[in-house]
Amino acid sequence: MRIRLAGVVTDGRQTSLDDGGIGDSDFARPILVSFRDVTLLNSTGIGLLLQLNRRVRERGGQLVLHSLPPYIQQVISFMKLDQLLQIAKSEQEAHELLT
Repeated sequence: MRIRLAGVVTDGRQTSLDDGGIGDSDFARPILVSFRDVTLLNSTGIGLLLQLNRRVRERGGQLVLHSLPPYIQQVISFMKLDQLLQIAKSEQEAHELLT
């Protein structure tokens, strides 16, 4: 499953896991999330990512984030979330990380 985020990712109203067409069974599959067109990610958006990661892990799936703009990569690294989340530089690299 591919998810392409764009614009502002700040809270559940802009990007909701429950309203985005993601069913419970989808969390058991590999999910690739593109950040290529994201312009802002705040702490609430990061919380949304952590929630997604938890749901995917609980159901035996795999989550790979890719194409992060440099400032988002810096925030993720600063918070040491790159030790928790799988991150790839490109969509192709993300596909290669899928097990």
